[in-house]
Amino acid sequence: MRCIVVLLALLSFFSNAATKESFIDKGQFKYVLYSGVDDSIVEHINHRLTSKTPQLITDFKVKEMPAITVRIWKDRNQYLAYQKHLLGQSYPWSTGYISENEILLRDTGSQSTMDTAYHEYVHLVTTAINPNIINNPRWLWEAIACYEAEKEYGWRKPSTKEEFRQYAKILKEGNGWDSQGAVYRIGYSIGEFIQQSYGSDGLITLIQTNGDISKVTDKPLEQVFDEWIEFTENKYY
Repeated sequence: MRCIVVLLALLSFFSNAATKESFIDKGQFKYVLYSGVDDSIVEHINHRLTSKTPQLITDFKVKEMPAITVRIWKDRNQYLAYQKHLLGQSYPWSTGYISENEILLRDTGSQSTMDTAYHEYVHLVTTAINPNIINNPRWLWEAIACYEAEKEYGWRKPSTKEEFRQYAKILKEGNGWDSQGAVYRIGYSIGEFIQQSYGSDGLITLIQTNGDISKVTDKPLEQVFDEWIEFTENKYY
């Protein structure tokens, strides 16, 4: 009996160690780090968020944002288990997502995790404009986040025009739900095209109306889609 008690105590200890949390309060952003995450990543992420978000909020005409909790895991299985607990299912390909006033991340390296953190924060800002914008439509939801998160250093575009067109076809036919990550590969160019064509006010209007293109132009969606492809190919290929 004594051996069983000791064994249970050890299992409890290692279970708690596996999910050990540390808390770092940076004011507007509160960080929860799970076992395996180095504290140093907080400085990198917090610098990115605090240096970029004031302008983002101004551009999107959001009066204020609440304090945000940022949860970070190193262990993929723990990250996915929490995701399943929260959302009802897990998405093995994901490295970040949002919940109410929270950003949830898997630490995949300092730079990529920083980029993902800001991408997810853009999502939170768009939900402050329209709580029903989440994946509705997905192409717009992700395109805005891709553009805002990547415009600091530019689009990492598909290598050829043919590859770009392939992703564009997938995106058009699947409305953004695809198995090849099309919206992440070319979403930047959609956000850039909207910004160039309709300005920040047009971008905000599309967020408010869940992508109702008729609110920013008289052109049919099919024509706008073709103009986006032409704009992108002329600029990048």
